[in-house]
Amino acid sequence: MGVVCLRQYASFLMPKSLGGKEVNAEKRFMNAENRFMTKEISIKKIRSDAEQAFRAGELSCAEAVVHSIRLNIAPDMPKELIWAASGFAVGVGGSQCMCSTVSAAVICLGYFFGRDFPTTITDPQSLKTIGLAHELQESFKNKNKVLCCHIHNKGKDIGAGQHVQQCSGFVGDAASIVAEIIARELKLVATDGRAQNEK
Repeated sequence: MGVVCLRQYASFLMPKSLGGKEVNAEKRFMNAENRFMTKEISIKKIRSDAEQAFRAGELSCAEAVVHSIRLNIAPDMPKELIWAASGFAVGVGGSQCMCSTVSAAVICLGYFFGRDFPTTITDPQSLKTIGLAHELQESFKNKNKVLCCHIHNKGKDIGAGQHVQQCSGFVGDAASIVAEIIARELKLVATDGRAQNEK
């Protein structure tokens, strides 16, 4: 079900008691003790930290994205979220399907904007997060043509590390795109403006 169809479906089913009111994510986080620690971020540093961790072989592509968001925006984010991204490597478990960096960025969006209690598919907070995830993957696709790890790395020997230079750019893209979304939604100041694609 596409995101537009999902929104239409949710609008049709939205209980009147909810009134379609969105949860204010900024207010929710400002009131959550130590959930994030800064009002200013550097998109370029977030990109650089993610790329560096990946290129150094310290973290997988997916882990590097979550690590950089945690390091630069939400230091109290549980480190277990980095572990949760481990299985996404090489397009989810080595299957070379959707680029793992995008999957990891969606984890970050869920941490900041997702719901933490069971409701229904019509829950405004859930729909908001789905919409942000759609924006994220569209932005990544616009920069890199496709989301497919197999197409990105066609002809490359991943075992020999032939993908590292190219994929470090994808790591940086995903980290910077999700950071820009988080900054916009939480009204954080990006001190260096929108990040440029610096592959």
